[in-house]
Amino acid sequence: MLSILIVDDDEDVCLALSQLLAMEGYAALSAASGGQGLRMLEQHKPGVVVLDYALGDMTGEEFLQRKAALAQVARVPVILMTGHAGSEGLAGVDAQLRKPFRLEELVALVQRCCP
Repeated sequence: MLSILIVDDDEDVCLALSQLLAMEGYAALSAASGGQGLRMLEQHKPGVVVLDYALGDMTGEEFLQRKAALAQVARVPVILMTGHAGSEGLAGVDAQLRKPFRLEELVALVQRCCP
């Protein structure tokens, strides 16, 4: 079963996405901060990361830079969720979801990003 790490400082978003992805057959983990997300990424090595751009302790861009320095997980695909203009084209982003989005869009991107 493919595991997905959701990194979003809004715990309600983490819970909702985790539950919805679980109903789609995925094992979903969630982190409420960028730092926690990086630790969980190293520990669990998920198949894909769903990352919010605006985190409480760092930006999505900072998360991506730190992830790139972690050799064992540097290649884990990242789907960036954002409502912020100007977040397009960030290095390390495999797909992007503009908020608000439908679950079907997220599932399609997860399927596209994972082998």
